[in-house]
Amino acid sequence: MAVKATGEYLDDLVKQNGTADSVRIMQCKNITGQKFGRLSVIEFSHKGLRRDLYWKCKCDCGIKVIVRASDLRSGNTRSCGCYKIELLSRRHKPNNEAIW
Repeated sequence: MAVKATGEYLDDLVKQNGTADSVRIMQCKNITGQKFGRLSVIEFSHKGLRRDLYWKCKCDCGIKVIVRASDLRSGNTRSCGCYKIELLSRRHKPNNEAIW
């Protein structure tokens, strides 16, 4: 099965859905290529059950994740989870003593 380009996928969603969904999808800003924290947006992924739009992103560490557009824009999601692990590892000395 061939992977569709983002624009083609959005066009198909407009054709398949009712007018309310079509308008929402058409108003959706294409954020492909933009960077949010450590995440670079690769392509549109899908529309969720609650009409949320999801985007496939690649983290600076190389892991690919699918993230809700509103979480990207609000700053709630900035990495695949690697940043949290990095922060936690910085808080501890090699002998496991906390340096709070």
